[in-house]
Amino acid sequence: MRCIALFLTVMIFSVTAVNAFAFKKNTFSVSSGYRLDNLDWNIAGDINGNNPNIISELTWSELEIIQVKIQGTFIFKNNFFLRSSFDYGEILSGKNQDSDYLEDNRTSEFSRSNNSADDGNVRGFTLGAGYQFHTVPDKVIIAPMAGYSYHAQNLVITDGVQTINSPENPLPLGPIPGLNSKYDTQWEGLWSGVNLHLNVLNNLSVTAAIEYHWTDYNATANWNLQTLFEHPRSFAHSSIGHGIIFRGNINYLLTGTFRIIGTIEYFDWNTEAGIASFFLSDGSTVRQQLNEVHWDSFAARTGISYSF
Repeated sequence: MRCIALFLTVMIFSVTAVNAFAFKKNTFSVSSGYRLDNLDWNIAGDINGNNPNIISELTWSELEIIQVKIQGTFIFKNNFFLRSSFDYGEILSGKNQDSDYLEDNRTSEFSRSNNSADDGNVRGFTLGAGYQFHTVPDKVIIAPMAGYSYHAQNLVITDGVQTINSPENPLPLGPIPGLNSKYDTQWEGLWSGVNLHLNVLNNLSVTAAIEYHWTDYNATANWNLQTLFEHPRSFAHSSIGHGIIFRGNINYLLTGTFRIIGTIEYFDWNTEAGIASFFLSDGSTVRQQLNEVHWDSFAARTGISYSF
């Protein structure tokens, strides 16, 4: 309810990105390119955030992704419009680190593994509606918009190597045979933002956009080598958070209906403190504090747009 209330308040004043040439015609575009993701989370030793304040931390870094995005925009005669998009990407390479600590503030590290994260996929869906203000006819446009978005990451951890051990975790140093753990995330919620469109030349236009997202965060994991946990659902994370998206587009006219498009996009999303629920093999559940989750992403895509 708090998320909905914030959304209704802010959307009155906020605006967001729209396809650069969507102010006159319906458009359909397909683009593909490169995306680079980083994700990390950490938990405390108990539900109150203590014992210690960070007991375990997982980081995924330099996740290199090949991504495809499909987007459609439908324009009504009164300048209202609808937009939807879907994107999908395959993870090609990446790194993961799993560290555990005995004392506060990431001290007395008693276990660490460094692993491969070169498998998995990402996907997203956005639906929105808005209104176009033509401040200078056919030259400058501001487009108020608000909607719903869903983003997910299916992350896989393999080829593990134990690099730090201790009496508390006496696993031998070196390769971890059979490691094939999974961590699947979902970020979904309402959003709004601001977009500025400028027709530079008759065949060239640019846009700059920012979106603000309120998100519900949920994740599930299968830690396949941990006999202490249930399988395939070993633990789950839940929290609320927020995110910012920056986006820039360049559109170049080829013909009356086809245009080349280029897009750069940056995500920066964070959660508040939440709950980490561990499902044990004896049927019991243990809950600890999820301190935070952070996700950032950069994407660059090129493609083609069709107007009709």
